Amino acid sequence: MNAWLDARNILVVRLGDAADVRGLGPALRAVKETSPGVRLTLLTSLAGSAAGTGLPWIDGVITWQPTWRDDRAERTLIGELTGHGFDAALIFTARGESPHIAGYLCYLAGIPLRAGISREFGGRILTAELKPAPETCSGSARHRWLVEQLGFTAGSGRLPVTSTLPPALQPPVRRPRRIAVVRALHLGDLLVAVPGLRALRAGFPEAEITLIGLPWAAEFVRRFRHYLDRFVEFVGYDGLGEVKYVPARTERFLQEQQAYGYDLVVQMHGSGRASNPLALAIGADAIAGYYEGEPPTGLTIGAPYPDDRPEVLRHLGMARLLGCPDRGVELEFPLFDEDWAEAAALLNRISGSSRPWIGIHPGARPPSRRWPAAYFARVADEFVRRFGARIILTGGPGEEATVRAVIERMETRPVSVAGETSLGGLAALISELDLFISNDTGPAHVAEAVGTPSVTIFGSADHRRWAPLNQERHRIVRHPVACNPCSHWECPIDHRCLRRLEPGLVVEAAADLLRAGAPA
Repeated sequence: MNAWLDARNILVVRLGDAADVRGLGPALRAVKETSPGVRLTLLTSLAGSAAGTGLPWIDGVITWQPTWRDDRAERTLIGELTGHGFDAALIFTARGESPHIAGYLCYLAGIPLRAGISREFGGRILTAELKPAPETCSGSARHRWLVEQLGFTAGSGRLPVTSTLPPALQPPVRRPRRIAVVRALHLGDLLVAVPGLRALRAGFPEAEITLIGLPWAAEFVRRFRHYLDRFVEFVGYDGLGEVKYVPARTERFLQEQQAYGYDLVVQMHGSGRASNPLALAIGADAIAGYYEGEPPTGLTIGAPYPDDRPEVLRHLGMARLLGCPDRGVELEFPLFDEDWAEAAALLNRISGSSRPWIGIHPGARPPSRRWPAAYFARVADEFVRRFGARIILTGGPGEEATVRAVIERMETRPVSVAGETSLGGLAALISELDLFISNDTGPAHVAEAVGTPSVTIFGSADHRRWAPLNQERHRIVRHPVACNPCSHWECPIDHRCLRRLEPGLVVEAAADLLRAGAPA
């Protein structure tokens, strides 16, 4: 019996760039052909993750940027790998590169089978420590050598065409003059889409790009005029819960959009289950979007929904399908003179106060994402005692009661600006802080966009989708539980994902950033 051939859930490790990941193709195909039911999950760097979705043998991608200097990031990764329940790990490396560091992470994650090519003895880190392939072997041939030694049949070694587009879903030849982007969601949802919008503008610099969004997003379009030209308010559609569906109103909306005459509609609203019908109803020469299962009739540009990828990379992936160049993964938030003036007036309350200035945002739209007020109070008091910090509590309209609950539980005296800021004023204020601590909600993404070091507290949401890509400067803290992630607005049990997350963990992560000066 060969335990490798019995493995059903294999982690594939290749911490390289896109070319390195593409070189895995023949080896991965051999694994899939030998064990047709096996699931392969790629662990790779940000640079390699895009290529991972282009390999048809990859079922999922975990993106990780190793620093080997932040043991908290490594512990988080180990916890994530443990949660996947992998029964084997294939560790692919460049010639002469050691597999033992990655192998040790897999060992700590409890992965029972671990294989790699090594010239040195690594103890029990690898369960299959294979001798190097012949010197004549190329990179892809060396990877194929590794799986051959474990019993997987290598086949011809030829790579297939790796376009992620099925033949029927190719981009149109004619350059679009009018483009509609459908993303009728909230602040954080739009901020993580900015890299995709930036790429879209780079790919179609001459086109008029319209955002179809929720009413608040008119301000977003005004702020991002360098990427977006026009705003249309989304009025609801059957199956999309963001706005109440009123059939007659929706019918008028669709007639108006059809009459406007878009050349391209880009569905950036999610998996496409409910939003592709909307994009198709708006109508255009070409409709682009992700889809689940089989592509719907009428979708002209698309790919299967990459369920396990960070939101930023999903949107970049959609732009890539349209032939747009990648313009980076960084978020951004343009600030105007009035934003700086508003922030200066609010911060005048603490002018002359010693640093650090620490912002705390205890609110979130879903109650399931709110860390207990008492925990926020303990964190705030600890930073006043330990660092002499000034605490600024932030909150949007309707979050004043949540902020008051924190103040009532604090032993020290904070400054509250809850309900007093515009979106731009809040962003400018956050940009002036030394640190920002928040639930997983819009202002957490604002902190990332303006470059303020931050700690985001994750509860019910999927951290793999929503966590910042740069976790040296923007840390996350979470308590893994079996029921996470979930989509409940309010927790139906005991809110264990957040109640079991001790304040000390947040203090430790935040203090680390303050001491390190949060490298950019």
